[in-house]
Amino acid sequence: MTAGGRAWAAIGVCAVMALVLAHDNLPAPADEGMFGMPPPPRADPPINIGGKHARWSFHPATGRIAITTPEEQARRELEMSVVVDGLERPVSAARSPAVDGKLRLALGAPLETATLELTVNPKDDGLSLVLEHAPPGCLFKLATAPGLATLFVPPHGEVTDLGEVRGRIAVLDDAVHPLAVFSAPAGPELTLALRSPEFSQQPAAHSRITFGVPELRGRVEARLLTGESSEELWGPLYTTLGQPLARIKGRVTGTNERTKVVGLDAAGKPLLRFWTERGGTFEVDAPVAAVRWYAMLEAAHASAPVSHTPGSREEVHLEIKPGGQLEVRVVDPDTKAQMIARLVIRGVEGTIDPSIRSDFRVRAGGPVCDLRTGEATMTLTAGRYRVAATKGLEWSLDQTTVDVANGRTTTVVLEPRHVVPTPTTVGCDLHVHARPSFDANISAEDRVLSLISAGVDFAIPTEHNMIGDYTSALESQKLQGQLAWVRGVEVTTYNPRIGHFGVFPLGKNAAVPPYRGTNIGTIMKESRKGDASRVIVVHHPRLPLSIGYFTVFNIEPKLGKIPTGARMDFDVVEVYNGYEVHDRPKVEVVLGDWFGLLDLGKRYAASGSSDSHKLQFQWAGYPRTYVEVGPKKGGDVGSTIDTAAVVAAVKAGRGFVTSGPVLAFDVSGARPGEEMKLRGSSAVAHLRVSAAPWIDVRTIEIMAGTGRALFRTTLPAQSAIVGKEEGTLEEAVARSVRFDQTVPLTIPADAKWIVAVVRGDRAYDEVLPFMPVQPMAFTNPVWVVR
Repeated sequence: MTAGGRAWAAIGVCAVMALVLAHDNLPAPADEGMFGMPPPPRADPPINIGGKHARWSFHPATGRIAITTPEEQARRELEMSVVVDGLERPVSAARSPAVDGKLRLALGAPLETATLELTVNPKDDGLSLVLEHAPPGCLFKLATAPGLATLFVPPHGEVTDLGEVRGRIAVLDDAVHPLAVFSAPAGPELTLALRSPEFSQQPAAHSRITFGVPELRGRVEARLLTGESSEELWGPLYTTLGQPLARIKGRVTGTNERTKVVGLDAAGKPLLRFWTERGGTFEVDAPVAAVRWYAMLEAAHASAPVSHTPGSREEVHLEIKPGGQLEVRVVDPDTKAQMIARLVIRGVEGTIDPSIRSDFRVRAGGPVCDLRTGEATMTLTAGRYRVAATKGLEWSLDQTTVDVANGRTTTVVLEPRHVVPTPTTVGCDLHVHARPSFDANISAEDRVLSLISAGVDFAIPTEHNMIGDYTSALESQKLQGQLAWVRGVEVTTYNPRIGHFGVFPLGKNAAVPPYRGTNIGTIMKESRKGDASRVIVVHHPRLPLSIGYFTVFNIEPKLGKIPTGARMDFDVVEVYNGYEVHDRPKVEVVLGDWFGLLDLGKRYAASGSSDSHKLQFQWAGYPRTYVEVGPKKGGDVGSTIDTAAVVAAVKAGRGFVTSGPVLAFDVSGARPGEEMKLRGSSAVAHLRVSAAPWIDVRTIEIMAGTGRALFRTTLPAQSAIVGKEEGTLEEAVARSVRFDQTVPLTIPADAKWIVAVVRGDRAYDEVLPFMPVQPMAFTNPVWVVR
C-alpha cells in the first residue's frame, strides 16, 4: 500500500470528553445537521497543516477539520465543538500559520484558557490532536456524518442501534476510504456514539457519529490516521497500541462481490474487520490474538468460522454459502393467539450471532428484535442457533435449538405462557426515551413495540425537555389498545444543572417546565401549574455529573441532612433506575436514601423505571413499577386502562417496584400506600412472591425502619428454567409462587413504615443477551399509625 493509503485508514474523530453517561445530560445542538454536512463558507478559508498523501486543513471560524486525497477525489469533514454549561459552540480560533506540519491555536470563548495543537506526522501522514488547559467540566466533541459507512469498534463489533460504546479503536469503513481513530496507549478509552436518522430517511441523510476521549487531568489527546484500504489499516493501529502482530493471507469464495472479513479472539470478541480485494483475496497484519475468522456479505450471508492463527504458512479459506430460511411464530398456547413478543436468536457451537431487525429500525439490531405480528421469516447463515421468545417478567421464556441448513426452511413455534398473572395491577415504565430525545437513536415506533413486547401496560414518554406523545407511533402499527400512556416530560436542567425530573400527565397544550437558567423552586411551581394532580418524580437522584438532584444538593437522608435551599415537595423518588440496574450496590445506595426519607416521616412513593434509550441494550420495562387499581380500571375485564387511576396510584405509592419478582403484600390488611392502625406492637404480614421460572429469587425481608429486618429468609438456589411450560395453566401459575406465608411481626415503637424487599442472585444474561441484571423487588410502604 502507498503512504497515502495509511492516511485514509484512520481519520479519527474525537467526542464526548467528560465522563458523560450514554444517557447524556445535555440538550441537543441547535443545528444537528451541521455536522459533516455542507462545506464551510468561503469566508472561512482553511489553514493547510500538511500531509503528502492525505492533506489536512483546519477552518478556524467554524472549527472544521478537512481531509482530502491529493487528487481531491475524496473529502471528509469533521466538526469540533465544545459544550460548556449546557451550551454547544464550535471550537473557533484566530488564524495562525502552520509551521512544519504543526498548528498551535489560541481558542475563542469559552476556551480562552485552552490551547489546541494539531500535528501531522510525516512518517504516516497521521494527525495528532491535543487539547490542553480546557475549563473543568467541558464536553469536547468531534463529529462526522458517516454516509454509507459502518462503525466497527473492537471488541464490540459493528455498532448498530447501540447508541454508545467504549473502546480504544474505532473504524468507519465504506470499502473505499476507511476512517479510524485510536486513543493514546496510556490514555483512557474512547467514547463512541451513533445516532440514526428517522426511519423514513436514508441512512446518509442525518446520521451522526461522535467519537470521544474523556478528559484526563485537563488534557485530551487522540491520534488520527488515514489510508486507502482497511486491510492496511489494522497493522499500524495495533502496532501503536503495542499488540504483537503476524501476517495472515486468505481467500473468500462463493461470491463475486467484495466481502468483509472479521477476526475474533478465543472468546469470540471481534478484534478487526476489513474488506477483501477484488477476487476475494486478502492479506493483513493482524493481532496474534485473532484466532477465528469468518467472511460476510451481510448479516444473513456469512461463512462458517474457521480457526486460524496469524503467522501460519497456510492460507485461510472462507466460503460464503446462501444460508437458509428461519420461520418463527410466537403463540400463546392457552389462547391459541399469535402474540407480540421479543425474539432472541444466538449462535451456538461456533455459529456467529445474527443481526436481525424490527420493522421500523434503520439498522439491524444484533440478535434481538420485536415481533409486531408474532411471526417473522429471516435468512440466516447455516449453523446452529438458540431461538427464544420472551414477553417480559410475567411470562415464561420458551426456547429451542435449531439447525439452519443452506437452501432449506426451518420452522419454529415458540409458546411462552403467562405464568404470573397480575389481574388487579398495571405494570408501568414511567421513564423511557425515543426520538425526539436528543440522546435516543430509536424511533417512537420501535419504542412502543419494545414496551409491548416486554409486557408493559402503561408508559410515560419522558423525552428531554419535550412533551412525549405515542399517538402516531401506535396508530401507524395498529397497536391502539396495546399500551396505555399519558404525555410527560423529563425536565433536563442546565446552566445551572440541578438534576432531572419527570413530570406527568401533561395535556396537549401544556408547557414544558423551565429547564435552563432556572432554580428548583421554579421547577416545582411550574411543574404543577394548571394541574395540582400532576406527579413530580426525582429521576436517578444519585447519578453523577450533576444529573442527580440528591448529588447536586448534597441531600443525605440517612444522616438526616436536607440542606437549606433543597426543595422536597416532589411526590416520587425513582429508587430503581435502568442505568443502575446492572450494579446492585448503586441501587442499594438509593434504596437507603429512600428509607432515610421515610424514617424522617416523609411520605414519598418509590418508582422503578428503565430510563431506556436503546433497544438491544438496557431493555424497556426493566425495572418497572406496578400499581394497584383493581381489575376494572386495570383493563383486565374487557375495559381499557384508566390512566387517571394509574397516575393517582403512582402518586399514592399503591404498589411495588421490580425487575423480576411480583409481590403481593399486606400488614394486618393494609396494603402498600395505605395506613395500618396499630395498637400495641403486634401485627401480621402476608407476603406472596411469584416469579417466572427463569427468574431467581433468593432472599426475602420485611423491614420496618432503615436497616431493621423484622423477618428474613433465604430460599434454595434454583437454576433458570426455560422452554415449554408443561401442564395446565393453573399448574404453571402455581409453580411460579416461590413464597406464600403469613408472618407474625413485632413492630418497633418508633417504626413509621413497613416494606418487603426481595432479591435474586443469578443475573439475566444467562438467558437474555446484554442483561446483567440481578432481580430485585420492593414494595412501597405500609404506613404505621398508632
